[in-house]
Amino acid sequence: MPCAVKSLPGGDLVFLAQDRWEIHRFVRASESLASFGLHSVPESARASIQVKGDFTVDGAGSVYVPANWFEWQHGSTPKAGVFVFGADGRYLRTIEFAMQCSPEKIAVDSNGNILVLSLDAAYLKGREKRCFLLHKFTKQGILVGSFSACPMASQNGKAEFAVPGAALSALREEADRGHVLANLLNLAAVGKPGDALAALEGFEQRFARCPPAVGQALRERIVALRQLKQLGEARRVVEQYLKTDPERAGPVMVRLLEAMHAEVADAADRDDSSTVREIADEAANLARSLLDWSRAHEGRISPLDQLTIAIWRAAAVLLAGRAEEALGLYDDCAGMADRLNEEHKSQHIEIRLGRAESLLAIGKPADALPLFAALGRELSEESPAWWRALAGQLQCHTALEHDPLEILRAIEQRRFLAPELGGPRIRRMLESIDKTNRSRLPPTTPSR
Repeated sequence: MPCAVKSLPGGDLVFLAQDRWEIHRFVRASESLASFGLHSVPESARASIQVKGDFTVDGAGSVYVPANWFEWQHGSTPKAGVFVFGADGRYLRTIEFAMQCSPEKIAVDSNGNILVLSLDAAYLKGREKRCFLLHKFTKQGILVGSFSACPMASQNGKAEFAVPGAALSALREEADRGHVLANLLNLAAVGKPGDALAALEGFEQRFARCPPAVGQALRERIVALRQLKQLGEARRVVEQYLKTDPERAGPVMVRLLEAMHAEVADAADRDDSSTVREIADEAANLARSLLDWSRAHEGRISPLDQLTIAIWRAAAVLLAGRAEEALGLYDDCAGMADRLNEEHKSQHIEIRLGRAESLLAIGKPADALPLFAALGRELSEESPAWWRALAGQLQCHTALEHDPLEILRAIEQRRFLAPELGGPRIRRMLESIDKTNRSRLPPTTPSR
């Protein structure tokens, strides 16, 4: 899928490839495809380059590709500008902007001036008090002026510089809505999600008659909340987004679910059980909504990814304290896995581990033990899944009141071979098992 597409007056199509390093031109008259890559740009040999997801074409057919780059030599500073290619795909020149920025969208006017949608790095660093979204550069990269004041920084809601021209209209309309500012603030290079939320405050009320703009604003709000780790609030905004812009909601939900999955793991590692349960419950609800969305939008999420989401949902339900429900969900996952024709070994392992952990959680250690034992024999020793299987086996032996001395010896052996004991989560589990079994030893039996 192309990253950006432009239509030329003659009917030709120019599009930027998904990897942002190739540009293709479909010539309508001959129904042929011409391609050229950005590897011909001189900066690619001496700098790290981040190509943006937009480009534009001027009246002569030249292609302008915005980018940031950082040269490898000592003392260099980040740069921004455009790489210019002729209509035949030959590299022509690099125009470096006389301002540090992140050029997310661009246009070229009839005089060859370049209009850029971006935030000024000087404003973000506190060196410039005024905030503008649009900037005009000459063909040489000299800054002519900045306009379209940031919604949260403007006192009167009007831009300080009025710049006419048809090339500007689409960018200007987008900037005035405010979600563009939020998008820029949410960028990893900018990292100001809190300011993005401030920019979007009251957006739905101000633009209630423009559903597409509201949908985009909700998406940016979810991204900001995700970065701020306000994941429960982000999921509630997702439900609103599903109603406003259901066609585009899926990818946003996927990213949020990934963030929740990672945060649950981090909370479990630091033994924050209340956060684990809270986020796990939210993640389980989000995963259910995402699976419903994937069924309503067939083909948008692959069957293997649907299986992964279903497994994450089952794991979240288990961590939320609903083991009976989780067991049923893992059984459903096993059925989904059996219907897939492709290789999915890691998913099978997660399903089997999840079923065993669910059985143990509902008080059936005798049923869980052979499942853990089988996984322990099959998995690579000291892999994350193997450690889970080991801890599960020892929990089952403890619950079944098997010989405490044998259980303690197994833990001691592992402690000698791998002092970290599989990481903080597994180590705490093994320490708890160790403590329980020491209390079960007869008073006269030596513990070591």
